[in-house]
Parts: sequence; C-alpha cells; structure tokens
Amino acid sequence: MTITWTLINYYLMCPRKMRLFYHNIQSEHTSQNVQIGKYYHEQRHEDKPHTEVEFDGIKVDQIQWDTVIEYKKANTHPESAKYQLLFYLWKLKQKWIVKKWKIIFKENKWSIDIELDPASEKDLLQKIEEIKTVLTQSTPPPVLWTQSKPHKTCKWCSYFDFCYL
Repeated sequence: MTITWTLINYYLMCPRKMRLFYHNIQSEHTSQNVQIGKYYHEQRHEDKPHTEVEFDGIKVDQIQWDTVIEYKKANTHPESAKYQLLFYLWKLKQKWIVKKWKIIFKENKWSIDIELDPASEKDLLQKIEEIKTVLTQSTPPPVLWTQSKPHKTCKWCSYFDFCYL
C-alpha cells in the first residue's frame, strides 16, 4: 500500500473522501476550486522561470537555496497543507536531503514555514498508520455532515453529490 501526499491531505479533510479517492472514485476534475488551484500552480511565480522538481511521485513547485516553496490557492486547509509538506520533508529525509519548506497562500498573501522536527515526524508517521487502518477497513468512514450539525467543508467538496444525494 503506497501512501501519497494526496491521501494524507484528503484524510485530514475527510477520511471518507480519502478512501473514495484511494478506490478510484474521483470527482476532483469537476471541481471549480481544483481548477483555480491548477491555474495558480501554472502561474506560481510570474517573474521566475518554471522550477518544478519531481521525485518519487512528488512535484515540488519551486526551490530557492535551502527552501522548497509550495504554492496554494488559499489557506482554507492550512493543516492539510502543512502535513503535505511534512510528508515531502520526510521523503526527502529518506534521501539524506534536509530542506526548509514554505507554503505561500496566493489569495491570502500569507505564508508559513515548515520544518520536520522529531515531534512532527512522529505525528506524521502516526497519521500514515491511521490512513492505512481506514483504507483496510471493510466499510468506509461515515459522512461528516448531519442535518443537526453540518460540517463546514462538505458543501464545497467535489464528493458532496456522491455522499449526500
């Protein structure tokens, strides 16, 4: 079982979404937010040349000296973005490469710096084990949204119709 940054990202947003994606039930291509994110990815830094780097199925937006930069549309899921980069750092560490990371949220004009310390690495590895557990269970996780207590992310999710209609 291969765990990817996308699975970690989706797990933190919604374990059900992560499991649907893992089992090739994909609806991201119809999401307007995904299309906007792809546009920002393509326009990531207008005054710099294309500097994307790819390794082990990971695409890095830009490298500047000792810092790897990842561009995001907005800071609507900063924890998911943080764990995405912790995962990247962990993969780089396995190759004896140590870097700092920065997430730049284009619409918010806001950024955060990320480093892989022992506590965050332990937390990341725990999340990976939780993901493996969800993926091997016989039934999918329940939906997050109920009529009495709506979850803030469900109505914007590209899987909303799948889960609720």
